[in-house]
Amino acid sequence: MRSPPSGLSLVTAMPFFFSDPAIAPRTLWDCQPRDLPSCAIVAPTGAVQNGQQGTYAFVVKSDATVESRPVTVARNAADGVVIAKGLAAGETVVTDGQLRLSPGAKIEVVTAEGAAAKKS
Repeated sequence: MRSPPSGLSLVTAMPFFFSDPAIAPRTLWDCQPRDLPSCAIVAPTGAVQNGQQGTYAFVVKSDATVESRPVTVARNAADGVVIAKGLAAGETVVTDGQLRLSPGAKIEVVTAEGAAAKKS
């Protein structure tokens, strides 16, 4: 059984399959499914937004403007979300301040280092 918001699956292990005594009943384990693609597009969790038409992300174009693009999330990953459709490798997405954006808005790209320098 899979929980869509968290991406977690409930798995029941049969103790007689394991010879390792460290695997005991009622213990929790962090497991990765074997059907993960070897190459996947992973976006930061904050980049994917929910709207009336579904999930979307703001993608930064070469002229420093943004476009709203529908995305399909395949699953949640440890460091973001795996994107099944809607983004290409190497594209830059907006991770903060989306409420102030609209398609075609001009933006200034700020890295984490640049944001820290502006605060000090």
